[in-house]
Amino acid sequence: MNLRFKVAGRDLLKKGMFRTGDPYFIVSLSEDGGESKSEIGRSDTIENQLNPDWANVFEVSFDRDKNQYLYFHVWDEDTLREDDTSVEFWVNLTDYVDKGQLTTANLDKAGGLPTKDDLGFIL
Repeated sequence: MNLRFKVAGRDLLKKGMFRTGDPYFIVSLSEDGGESKSEIGRSDTIENQLNPDWANVFEVSFDRDKNQYLYFHVWDEDTLREDDTSVEFWVNLTDYVDKGQLTTANLDKAGGLPTKDDLGFIL
């Protein structure tokens, strides 16, 4: 089964000194419970926004026999300095599929990062 999803950020932490933030994220797939991961995509950068709705669509092939997780690493893009990490978190794909985990993934003290599949469900 293929899972397609889009991602939106809510109340992300402001990392820069002068502006709101320019968030983007990198999503990776682990098929061994998080021991290793491979990048599957990167979002566009949305300038000056702490509540981004990224237009990028990502797809992953779900395999119940593998211990699959998605790893999200959200960054704040900087022009003159190294990009800052905003937040990082893992989503267990089996929990999403089996338990109908249809709520926002809560990020401790860093807002939320709901992910939406092509049927409109929110992780």
